[in-house]
Amino acid sequence: MKRGHGILLLLAMTAVILLLLGWVFSKVDYAGVADAFRSARWGWLPLGILMQMVVFPVKALRWRLILGRDNPAPGRPLLSAIMIGFMINCIFSRIGEIVRPLVLSLKTEVRMPAGLASIALERLFDMCVVLLFLATSLLWLRRDISSAGSAQLALLQVTGLAVAAAFVLLVLFLVFLRVRPEMTTRLVLKSVSWLPAKAQGHVANFLKSFLKGLDAIRSPRQVAVLIALSIAHWMLQVLFFLFIGFCFPALHLGFPAAMLMFAITALALGAVPTPGYIGIYQGGVKMAAAILALGPAGAVVSYAWLAWAASIPPVIVAGFAFLWAEGLTLKQLRGEASRTPKAG
Repeated sequence: MKRGHGILLLLAMTAVILLLLGWVFSKVDYAGVADAFRSARWGWLPLGILMQMVVFPVKALRWRLILGRDNPAPGRPLLSAIMIGFMINCIFSRIGEIVRPLVLSLKTEVRMPAGLASIALERLFDMCVVLLFLATSLLWLRRDISSAGSAQLALLQVTGLAVAAAFVLLVLFLVFLRVRPEMTTRLVLKSVSWLPAKAQGHVANFLKSFLKGLDAIRSPRQVAVLIALSIAHWMLQVLFFLFIGFCFPALHLGFPAAMLMFAITALALGAVPTPGYIGIYQGGVKMAAAILALGPAGAVVSYAWLAWAASIPPVIVAGFAFLWAEGLTLKQLRGEASRTPKAG
């Protein structure tokens, strides 16, 4: 990236963060925020952080299964690569998804193309589960849980049905891509033919990587285990949002509300991955709280910031610890990344 483009991107990201923070803090009762923290039930916080950190060993187990027998990797390098990659994601945004297979290639025999292909497949599994959780939570909500009026509740449940339909379509797409890869690829590329050539190239490269990842899926049992692990590791994130919510009893956060909170926040982080997830994380929580009609406002802001503090900084600290334990540095990873050919 050219220096001028990098400066423009930094300015744009800074503007986005400031706008998001402005929205999060608009009409905030700061006395209410102070009261929420003073009356918080801090005993739930360690349990929430535990749920957040247990996600990563489960993710490592799923990654090993996605890589398959052709790319065997021990658990320790997998976990190290995941923690370092997510640490990079938390600081510099999505480049951690390139760093993760890079670290694995430095510590094992798994090559970069196989690692990148496995991550493309992982994204699709994650998207399926997030959509499933979003649809489930929207359809699960009841008036006494959401505190919403009947019209808003009806709108939420119609939205839930629409999301459920999107989930079904995504699953069908995966099946057709596995069974008829050439035909499905042609249809996808034809459907995005209106995009600029560069964007079409990105779509084609992603499909190519994704199909390489699908080659490792060889049995229905393997698919079932992958789906189970995907649901389990994101369910830990739902429990994280639930337990952090228990810290603020005024919110009355229940399980379906925590599931919706997770799904909307995950979609927000995927759509606008700001550095450190500052602004977008809090904005996602506030958006979910608005849908759920959670209150008081001071408790919502307190919850948003505590959830961020309990999830992002611990991952950054753990990532640097794994980086040190593996004898690597950020400078070394940057140099290795610059020598790595781009996928596709």
